[in-house]
Amino acid sequence: MTHPKELVVLYPVPQSTERIFAPVTLRRLHEEFEVLDLEGDPDAERQLDLALPRAFAVVGQPDLPAERVERAVSLRALCNVEGNFFPNVDYAACADRGVRVLGCGPAYAQAVAEYSLGLALDLARGITREDRAFRAGTEGYTFASNADSILLRGAEIGFIGFGNLGRALHELLVPFRAVVRVYDPWLPNSYLEEAGVTPASLDEVLEGSQVLFVLATITEESERLLSEVRLRRLRPGTRLVLVSRAAVADFTALVELVSEGRFVAALDVWP
Repeated sequence: MTHPKELVVLYPVPQSTERIFAPVTLRRLHEEFEVLDLEGDPDAERQLDLALPRAFAVVGQPDLPAERVERAVSLRALCNVEGNFFPNVDYAACADRGVRVLGCGPAYAQAVAEYSLGLALDLARGITREDRAFRAGTEGYTFASNADSILLRGAEIGFIGFGNLGRALHELLVPFRAVVRVYDPWLPNSYLEEAGVTPASLDEVLEGSQVLFVLATITEESERLLSEVRLRRLRPGTRLVLVSRAAVADFTALVELVSEGRFVAALDVWP
């Protein structure tokens, strides 16, 4: 007796089905499941509502308030495709109904970690700064252009946050034999110590880092965690790399303090 295939709904915005799945994986998905791909469907919301009672999995992050989750009686997995757990899903309702909410953060973390290391090396050596000076005809040579450079090797490095991104970045920093202090109130000290980093308070990380990586996600506790008062605790000349979420910092104060020359920063996120 042949059993009907379970239904997987693809609602990949802001990604695309082609970007999420390799061709061989997509073929296998269609072989093993009934697949409803709503990419580009102008009637996607209505089609999603019709499909939810039968859906085994949803790939994407459409709005799933409690009312929708309640109707999704067969739903067992929600596969986030952007790496951010936006508040458009009732995660408590998902947990109550046994729906596993899966994220792609570990995959994204590898790419962002390499990028973060690149930003830190740039700030440590003034790479793009000196490129701009050369293009403007104001370059200096030897000591004139690198007197403020630092080495990552043996440096005192601070992390705010030690999730997927922090763990991936730490692996890349191991060859530099740096001292890595981590502030992450969600993780026990024993976990951090086993990972090869030094647990520290927020003040210790802010005041003791030559290079500070801001890697924390946004929660009620972490929004504007880096207030102006806390940013002023950074050492003069600190290299600040912000690659998680702009809302972790008082962004106006951050820009003003960089403009004053108190420290330098490389930013991958903006309000």
